[in-house]
Amino acid sequence: MNGLLDNPQVQYWRKTVLEKKWMILAPTIACGLLALVFAFAKTRLWSASQTMVVRDAAIGQLDKQGRFSTIDDMRTAQETIVQAARSTAVVKKTLETVGPTGSSSDFPSLDDIDTLRSRIGIAPPNGAEFGTTEVLILSVEGTSRDRAAELATALSRELQLALQRIRNSKAASVIAELQRAVELAQEDLNDATAKLETFERSVGSDLGELRSLNETASADGKLQATHRQITDELRQAESQRDMLKELLQLLADSKNNPEMLLAAPNQLLAAQPALQRLKDGLVDAQLNKSQLLGRMNPDHPQVRAAVAAEEEVRDNLLSELARAHIAVDNELRVNQALIVSLGKQEKEVLAKLGGIAGMRAQYDNLASNVQERLQNLATTQKQLSDAKASLLGAESTSLITLVDSPVVGTYPIGPGRTMILLVGLAGGIAIGVGLLVLTSPGPVQLGRRLSDKLWGKRASDHPDGPAATVQPGGRRAADPPAPAPEVQPQASGGDRRSQGGRRASDSAPAENQSDRRGSGAVIPPLPEAGTASPLPDNTSAT
Repeated sequence: MNGLLDNPQVQYWRKTVLEKKWMILAPTIACGLLALVFAFAKTRLWSASQTMVVRDAAIGQLDKQGRFSTIDDMRTAQETIVQAARSTAVVKKTLETVGPTGSSSDFPSLDDIDTLRSRIGIAPPNGAEFGTTEVLILSVEGTSRDRAAELATALSRELQLALQRIRNSKAASVIAELQRAVELAQEDLNDATAKLETFERSVGSDLGELRSLNETASADGKLQATHRQITDELRQAESQRDMLKELLQLLADSKNNPEMLLAAPNQLLAAQPALQRLKDGLVDAQLNKSQLLGRMNPDHPQVRAAVAAEEEVRDNLLSELARAHIAVDNELRVNQALIVSLGKQEKEVLAKLGGIAGMRAQYDNLASNVQERLQNLATTQKQLSDAKASLLGAESTSLITLVDSPVVGTYPIGPGRTMILLVGLAGGIAIGVGLLVLTSPGPVQLGRRLSDKLWGKRASDHPDGPAATVQPGGRRAADPPAPAPEVQPQASGGDRRSQGGRRASDSAPAENQSDRRGSGAVIPPLPEAGTASPLPDNTSAT
């Protein structure tokens, strides 16, 4: 410790501090007084915090009330709360509710509003980001603990009312938009219905057929059933015509050869039962004659009677063939007329069906347009009903839910008066020490002094400047040279790198041995008490 106090640098600075103590005391006292004035003049603020939970009570999502569907929705709601809390209307209403701290005629003024706005803060707890939690902390600063709590309570209430107004305004705009959409959808539906009615009147009695043709899932219409029936009858008439033609040809051939009638199929003779009986009688007569001829002679009376009976049946068959030919010919003409009539009916039905099929596309477009307009109207009306119901239900809820009452800190925010005073004193001491260092040259020259820049490098540069502080032996040309270091003879056979040993540390350096980097400034000894000696000048020679 004594060695540290005997250090020339420490002695030099101790002497300098004692000589120039007012250079440190003056800034310290000044800064201390300023800090003391600031500590007592500074407004002390208390912070009151109110915890609140954000919930999705706006219109829209009716199936998830009170919950956010996405993080972006939560972030948007929280940013809306921040802007609403710092709005001019909310801040002004809060100040009006709490009242001024003193008597003021124009309270709250714009300055009061801006001041309170700067003292309002909303942030998630524990340094979280918006959108990561539903909890927000509302902090308000006041000039006293009671005022801070009152401001937090009033601001929370006004914030709830402001958010409710924002939500109601948004809901009213949405409802007005939906009402306008319902009106437009109703107008479109009326126009489409009028066009469909006009087209259906132009269709007339075939409207049912047109609707049945347009609706694929429905049964066949009247025209389609009629066309199917006519087609079946026409097919039967054509089949009957072909059969009558074959029968007529058979009858014509049987006039010359009645035996051909025996080979005719029963389906062909089904329309002529008399011919069928005569054919059967002729066959029976021929069988009877053959049986008798097998037992008797041709001249036998029974045989001759059988032959006569066969001839009589044959004659009756020939006469019946003539009458049947006339009947079949008449029936064929009737069948031809029926086929012609059925063909005309089929053409008429096909023409109607073709016309209806041509109108089907237009009718389908009109009907689809009406159905689409009807669905749009129903959807818009449902949205309007949901919006109105949500608005009525949201009037009893809030976007934020307050948790308990505001909490006010025990101590005011910011540094205390003692801390401010200590900081002021420390700053004054630092300023004084800095001024002392800047104005004092120091025992060793490490750079230009402030006095050299102000008054010059020599004492003669300025008559009012400080005297030279370098004793003889300095680095000026006029100063005496520094003593040369002693050179000891090198011992033969020894280490060439150092004297007296193999290491530089084996022998202690000489007291007057100079530094290898060059001769430095010589620190002069301190003068005795009561004597005055000039300080050495450490300025470099020009």
